Formats: sequence, C-alpha cells, structure tokens
Amino acid sequence: MATVELYIYNLVNFQSVPPDWPGGFWWHWLFFTVVIIGFVLTIVMGVIYIERRGMARMQSRLGPNRTGPFGLLQPVADAIKVLLKENIVPDAADKLIHWLAPVVAFAPALMIFAVVPFGNGALLADLNVGILYVVAISSVSTVGIFMAGWGSSNKYSLLGAMRNVAAVVSYEIPLVLAIVGVVLISGSLSLNQMVVAQDVPFILLQPLGFLLFFAAGCAEI
Repeated sequence: MATVELYIYNLVNFQSVPPDWPGGFWWHWLFFTVVIIGFVLTIVMGVIYIERRGMARMQSRLGPNRTGPFGLLQPVADAIKVLLKENIVPDAADKLIHWLAPVVAFAPALMIFAVVPFGNGALLADLNVGILYVVAISSVSTVGIFMAGWGSSNKYSLLGAMRNVAAVVSYEIPLVLAIVGVVLISGSLSLNQMVVAQDVPFILLQPLGFLLFFAAGCAEI
C-alpha cells in the first residue's frame, strides 16, 4: 500500500492517534473534519479557476491572470472578497431562514465525503447503503435553495427557487437510473465495495450509463 494511502487508512481507522493524547478520539475526528473541509475547498478553488479560464477562452478573453502566477490565486481573492462583503438582509425577510439557507445548501457538500473512500477501507463511515446516503444528502442542498427563496420574502426569488427545485428533481431521475446500473454490477450499495469490485472500470462496462450520469450531473449544477 502506498505511503499516503497507508497514512490516510491509519488516520481514518483511528490507528494514528497517539495513546497519550488527551481526548484523542475527539481530536482525531476534529482533525479529520478539518482535512475534509480543506480538501473540499481546495477542489472548489481549482474547479472555479478551470471554469473561469474555460469560459474566458470560449469568449475570446484572457480570464483571471492578475492575482498570483497565471491568476492561480484569483479564487482565494474571490473568497476573501465574499467574506468581507456586508451581509444585507431584507427588512421583510424571515431572518432565521435567510441565515440558515446557505448553511443547509453548503453542508451536504461536506457531509458526502464521510462515505467517500480515499483507499480500500480508508473512509470515515463505511455505510452499507452509502450510495443511497449520497443521493439523499445531495438532495438536501435543494432545500437550502428553496429556503433562500422563501426566506427572502420576494416573489421573484421564490419563483426562481421553485424553478430550481423542479429542475433538480427532474434531473435526479436519470441520475439515479444511471447509478442503479452500477449497483447491479457491483452487487452492493457500499461505495467502498463498488470501488473494490472494479477490476474492470465500470465506465468501460457501462459507457452509456456514464454519459447519462455526466449529463444529468452537469444539468443539476
């Protein structure tokens, strides 16, 4: 097993916590949570940079090229700008729902990583219904979007939120159908077992299912 994979495996399975750590179990969970959040945010920044450069290329523009080398630090600058923005809440808005909406919309992106295997057995929770957990949790973000529309007390925001909910529900049907094929081939709902079962990559066994999943996933975004 590779060194990095072995470290992650030991980390997730509580084998790398020194026995003399006070409250080692909880410190371990806290550390792993911070690692997951950092990993997710790093991926998000990379994807945002690639998206902006790609859109600029399609529109015959340069894209981000000022902040850092080749504009690589532009997502960091954008994040700082967002954090420093003034939080404006409409007077007629439901302030509690308006505040909770972004939390509910963002939390599923982190919760999904609890069942994502980083190696054979190296995951936070090896659920025997892991794929159902992913599908269910990913749908929660839609609730956050609807809460934002409802809590703003604006009819146009509410209509936009309802449109988004309808679109996500429509695209989730082909998305789930594509996942069913993978479940049938692997014979398990556990994400870890699905990875282990791929002696032959499932993308080769089900190319049409992959295209359906990719199209539905992009449409949901």
